[in-house]
Amino acid sequence: MNQETTTLLARLRGFLLPEGDAVARGLKTVRIFEKGEMRTSAEARWMSFTSEQTLQTQCSGFRWEARTSGVVITDAYEEGHGMAMSRLAGLLTLKKASSGPELDRARYSAISHP
Repeated sequence: MNQETTTLLARLRGFLLPEGDAVARGLKTVRIFEKGEMRTSAEARWMSFTSEQTLQTQCSGFRWEARTSGVVITDAYEEGHGMAMSRLAGLLTLKKASSGPELDRARYSAISHP
């Protein structure tokens, strides 16, 4: 790594972690808010969505919840198990795949091998 790259990384670290590395190591979760468009297949119409994703930093785990057109979509890997679900108005389950080793492996792989 050359001196210019080292200097740039040091400045970036100071900008992103103004209180130092110890504060970052103390974080238990990170929350990300998103807004965008998605569709369920190449032929489907685009739908606006908002979402919140919570990432665990001290163990393998995440939860992504998106809201679009009255449907709440959840994709998660928590306590060693994967889960995918969609609910109408957040109450009535439309589609759920909440168990099984294939889903567990797929969700774990997504966070451990990006």
